Amino acid sequence: MHSVELVLPGEPPSVRLMNTTWADRDEVFDGLRDGDDLRVVLTALGRRAPRRPSSGQVGQLRDLRAALRALAAAATGSHDAPPSSDQQRAATTVNAALAAAPVREVLQGAADGWALRLSVDESFAGSLGLLAREGTQLIVGRADRRLRRCTAPSCGLYFTANHARRQWCSTACADRVRAARYYRRHHRSDP
Repeated sequence: MHSVELVLPGEPPSVRLMNTTWADRDEVFDGLRDGDDLRVVLTALGRRAPRRPSSGQVGQLRDLRAALRALAAAATGSHDAPPSSDQQRAATTVNAALAAAPVREVLQGAADGWALRLSVDESFAGSLGLLAREGTQLIVGRADRRLRRCTAPSCGLYFTANHARRQWCSTACADRVRAARYYRRHHRSDP
């Protein structure tokens, strides 16, 4: 199994895309190096992947990931500052993905009457657009503070909090932080 498929599988697809890169101690992991990785990532996210992805498509998905991470970092930060030039560039990248995506709402019959449903073209542009749409909805919907960055040292993965007090992306990070706290408290060297 590809390591990207294992990273926080319960999170929304856009958050999982943002988490396809992370630092672990001195090593940076990138789960989007080539076309094979692109196919694995999009398939794991439930999105349609091209049969033979081009290097340009890999670059587009990497650019979208970087843009969403930049906007998420600003949104999950502790200060409210006006958008920086990096954030403006990130917004431009996300807007390009949104504009190129053949996504529209359609009226469909439902059990209780009629409903508007999202219709997404089954293409690479549609996949990018849907990921951009989901990511921006999490970023702009910050009133409920659901999108967060893990506070465990050397983690930095993003997650959606299902509880107001949740601080870590996983139980492994929570356990690591608690163990370090316990160790500091109980193993201080006495002079």
